[in-house]
Amino acid sequence: MITNLTVQPHWGTNELALEWKTSETPAPDHHVTVLSSIDSEHWVNVSSQGALDTVGQTFIHKEPLSLRRMQEVFYRVIIQTDGQRWDSPSVSAQQLLRPHEFAAVRQMLAHELHNMRVGDGLEVLLLKPLTFGEPADSFDSETGQSLAANQDLSGFGEAFKNGFFPPVTTHMQFVAQKDLAEESPQGKGAYEISVIQARGFCFPRPARGDLIINTAIDERYVVGKVVPHRFRGIVGVTCDITLDVLPRGDIRYKLDQNNVPDPYNQPAE
Repeated sequence: MITNLTVQPHWGTNELALEWKTSETPAPDHHVTVLSSIDSEHWVNVSSQGALDTVGQTFIHKEPLSLRRMQEVFYRVIIQTDGQRWDSPSVSAQQLLRPHEFAAVRQMLAHELHNMRVGDGLEVLLLKPLTFGEPADSFDSETGQSLAANQDLSGFGEAFKNGFFPPVTTHMQFVAQKDLAEESPQGKGAYEISVIQARGFCFPRPARGDLIINTAIDERYVVGKVVPHRFRGIVGVTCDITLDVLPRGDIRYKLDQNNVPDPYNQPAE
């Protein structure tokens, strides 16, 4: 079932961000419907009026009427999975933030986005590893581990074929970069890795193991540690992110970010 649904500002102009959690994992072919209302009685399906991320369990509602009319807006999420239907309770942004707090968070997000756009911020792609699907060729079902995954084009180093969900666009600011020497796990001496300290937004929410692509120079990174900064300790606004720079020979450079299949929209066989 849906255990938590929150509504809060998003860094996009006139947008709201919904995020929910579930007590169990929905089936891969589950369907999500997002409903909106200004009186919590008459509901409208707004699923097509924004960006739905069924993997990250988020929905970005673009230009909801409430922001222009200064009205409170309510949302519900319905998940249909394996013949079951999960309904969330109705919630509004004001259940987390009072009107002046809502405005304060929007101002913070607008300030961060402005600094990234006029400063040294970058528009990047974020790709999350697949969590289901056909196992990659390197996956050993007996041991539950991948063998020579870094040479497997079917999964690009991940456990499932095609490797990743389709990319979503976000912004990041690279703060600092340093080179570190680490011991080889095979006991073959030390090798150098480059680590970038970055700053980004909490939507879409980056997580350890995600792939980040700087399309301007086609440089690729893996997300390490993520430290969110929350307003009132509740609403995630920005986060500090550690990125490991991938060497050019890494299998993930073979991934075409413009041709990543969506496992939720594959034609029936």
